[in-house]
Amino acid sequence: MSDFVRTKGIVYPISREAYEKIDDLLSSEFKDLYAFWKDDGRGFETDCFDSDKLRYYLVYVLFHSYGEENGGFGNGRTLTNAEKEYWTDKFRPVLDGAGEDVDADKFKYIDWCYYNACESDDYYVSNSLDVDTILMDKHYD
Repeated sequence: MSDFVRTKGIVYPISREAYEKIDDLLSSEFKDLYAFWKDDGRGFETDCFDSDKLRYYLVYVLFHSYGEENGGFGNGRTLTNAEKEYWTDKFRPVLDGAGEDVDADKFKYIDWCYYNACESDDYYVSNSLDVDTILMDKHYD
């Protein structure tokens, strides 16, 4: 049965090749190391979104719910320098295993909810500005 799915996570864009390699890694050697989907619902997963073209992401899920929300939405922000440093260390072994370099400026925190009978919007792309920048732009219009 279809319902609303909400996810809060740290999102990092990856290539299609890395997406395929990481899918394999998460189901094999990295499964125990990173406790993919730990008991508390946290862990790595891969995801893809189709806005104007298919984009692939590695996501560290911080929160996940099913059937508890009502309505689709999404919000995102860039990470602070301290958060970038922390998440670079977390993501590096998985990205290294897929042959991807880590660019700390590509990390984003995204909170999104979508109806799982259809494709989710790509909130990584659609929320490319910081909230402060968006508010400032609206203030000076």
